[in-house]
Amino acid sequence: MADRESLTLAFVTAHPAEAARILERLNVTDAAALFDRLPARSGAPVLTAMLPSAAARILTFVSPLTASSLLASCGTQAMVAILRQIAEPKRSQLVKSLPTTSAVASRLLLHYANDSVGAWIDPDIVVLPPDATVAEAIARVASGKEHDVEMVFSVDHEQRLVGAISVAALLRASGVARLSSIVRKPHTVLTASATISGMARRRGWRQSAVTPVIDRNSRLIGVLRRDALDRAMATGHRLTRHDDTERVATIMAQGYWNAFAALTQASVSLLPKAKPIVDTKS
Repeated sequence: MADRESLTLAFVTAHPAEAARILERLNVTDAAALFDRLPARSGAPVLTAMLPSAAARILTFVSPLTASSLLASCGTQAMVAILRQIAEPKRSQLVKSLPTTSAVASRLLLHYANDSVGAWIDPDIVVLPPDATVAEAIARVASGKEHDVEMVFSVDHEQRLVGAISVAALLRASGVARLSSIVRKPHTVLTASATISGMARRRGWRQSAVTPVIDRNSRLIGVLRRDALDRAMATGHRLTRHDDTERVATIMAQGYWNAFAALTQASVSLLPKAKPIVDTKS
């Protein structure tokens, strides 16, 4: 029995996509039993690779602790896609059980309509003030939990976007340089309330793999990745949006954004100062 468990763990760890296809066809109680036995770090990639509807069904059958651990180990976009498939009150219970940062991010995204840019953003980005040094930015990227960091963003004290720089360019810059001297305004900036269908007709987003997204107050709330837009288009969501519904969603999201911004600022303030780097170019 121990050998079977070890082989199963080895398979799902090495081949999460293949494991996802198999588990999607299993009886949901059997699939849930397997996830209950897997470590979250091994089960989360499998859950992420599954269809969101199938993953949601499984999460309703696993233990609450397993469900919370799995969701927290998924990326934010995958987590929200799964949560959208879970009916209330179960969804709210799961969100409440998540770590604070994950809960705030999921609530923010869940209050955007399915066909809006805001519903598909990735809020797990590296954000630093303009006076941060390149060395501090590199240390932040190295110590963070964000996945696939392509860009580092700089925002002012009101969380408005100052500029961005690719990680590749950051690594080539002088360690003592300030971000304010090297970041550039992105070619394209999206608003969270824009529709996915309207976004797909624009050309600017194809110039970069990631495009910054701002709220109605011009504050940076995340990025839209090209693959996320492709997934959004593939889902075929074309919901009719009403002004009243959008207004309520915006008001509700406002409170979550304030908490999200506070968490971001706290993480920046706790960032240990990087060791000074001698600039050999001077």
